[in-house]
Amino acid sequence: MRRRDSTDSSLDLLLDTICNMFGMVIFIAVLAAVLAGARGEQQVEEAQANAGRTEEVAALSAQVEQLLPRETESLSEQVRAASDDLTSAQLLGHRLATAVDAAKR
Repeated sequence: MRRRDSTDSSLDLLLDTICNMFGMVIFIAVLAAVLAGARGEQQVEEAQANAGRTEEVAALSAQVEQLLPRETESLSEQVRAASDDLTSAQLLGHRLATAVDAAKR
């Protein structure tokens, strides 16, 4: 009769091991689901924060697009004025060189 007790006992141990393994699988699955849910909530919060930044970037881009033509026009006028000044200086330098050459003769 003792053999029967040891056989029943070993089957109980086997059943206990199988149940423990099944419980571990369930625990890991639940843990993975909870972690994925927490990560999903964090990503939603980050996306909402980035949406606000996107609107801010769009507003700043619109301001830049409004200022760009004015600044380009202003810089073009400055370049034209500098070019005219340079042309005048070159003409004056040429006249001065001609006058120096005439004075030497």
